[in-house]
Amino acid sequence: MGAELDRTAIPDSLASRARAVGKLRILVVTEYGCSDSANSVPVLARLVESAPNLEMRLVNAATGRRWMEKHRTPDGRTATPTVLVLDDEFRVRSAWIEQPKELQAFWLPIIARKESGARFEEKMAWYKKDEGRAIMRELVEAIEAAASGAP
Repeated sequence: MGAELDRTAIPDSLASRARAVGKLRILVVTEYGCSDSANSVPVLARLVESAPNLEMRLVNAATGRRWMEKHRTPDGRTATPTVLVLDDEFRVRSAWIEQPKELQAFWLPIIARKESGARFEEKMAWYKKDEGRAIMRELVEAIEAAASGAP
């Protein structure tokens, strides 16, 4: 999706919600070549651009390993991207891991059956069809949860 970043429009309603939370920091553990990162991080970058109260930093999996270990996928794996929302004292207040929930519902059983290689194009088709909407919504929800103190 990387080149599609320019076409990723953040709806005003989501941008307003992101701006309303106050100052937060977002740490993203990502890796070049990760298809989930390639589809999520550009959307997150556009969201951060739309909300000056948000600050984002990227680190690779070697640097972010300890955060990946603490914040795993529903099936127990470490994964990129691992998105952490931090408060002013750099405490993790919320996390979003790897993929939107809708994609996880479809994709995690495929991983469990060890069919991900053969069905990779289906995952990419899901991302293309969704156009970042689920990612935007879930990331704004994670930011709001961090601001409110909710888990």
